[in-house]
Amino acid sequence: MEFEKQFGVIFTNPKLPVLDYSTTDKNIEIGSIVEVPLGSKVVIGIVWSSGDNKFDGSRLKQIIGTVNDIKLSPEFIFFLKRAHAYTLSPIQYFLKMAVQSLNFHRDQKLPIAYKLNNHNYLQFTSRQEELVTYIKEQPQKVVEYNKIKKDLGISISVLKKLEKIGAGEVLLNSIDKDGTWEGYEIPLYKELSKKISIPLIACGGAKNMDSIEELFNETDCNAAGVGSMVLFQKKDFG
Repeated sequence: MEFEKQFGVIFTNPKLPVLDYSTTDKNIEIGSIVEVPLGSKVVIGIVWSSGDNKFDGSRLKQIIGTVNDIKLSPEFIFFLKRAHAYTLSPIQYFLKMAVQSLNFHRDQKLPIAYKLNNHNYLQFTSRQEELVTYIKEQPQKVVEYNKIKKDLGISISVLKKLEKIGAGEVLLNSIDKDGTWEGYEIPLYKELSKKISIPLIACGGAKNMDSIEELFNETDCNAAGVGSMVLFQKKDFG
């Protein structure tokens, strides 16, 4: 006999409350990423808590199923709650960043980003070899695309060719924005994220959660790097 369980499901939209759903799937538990009906749509949410027993389970909508059997660990959920408590920003913003690759509010797209990996390739062109050597010489092996273009005269086509032979991701730090708390350099990330097909990580300029939300809404970046924002605090910042 299958026993029905009730869970509270949270969404990435901070305007939506935690809603109760029921399920007979024994594999669904707190932390599971699930599809649920919401009005006339099917949306993705995260099983966040046990259900409220005050509700009649027979009247609750059913969880449709899990998304690729993905589950957030208790330790990670604890971290998200601590980050929410520390910054006083809606926890939904942290959830959206945590599961950004699932693209809650838009059609799923292959991830994007650049980073040197440990693979050795024997068929680099001279320009590709020059670029790899240049990146290795940079602090933390990170360099802004505009700086690559200025110093080496290398175009986006060279990056795309590296992508084809195994580059894993791009971590693009806007040096002009770094440490300014002025927000990310949206035009730069918007342009580059449309031209590459591996994960793109934006870094430099994070001001507050609104600036991170703007980055994800305006570009196809897969992750956001932050530094000063979480180290220093003042009114309307961090």
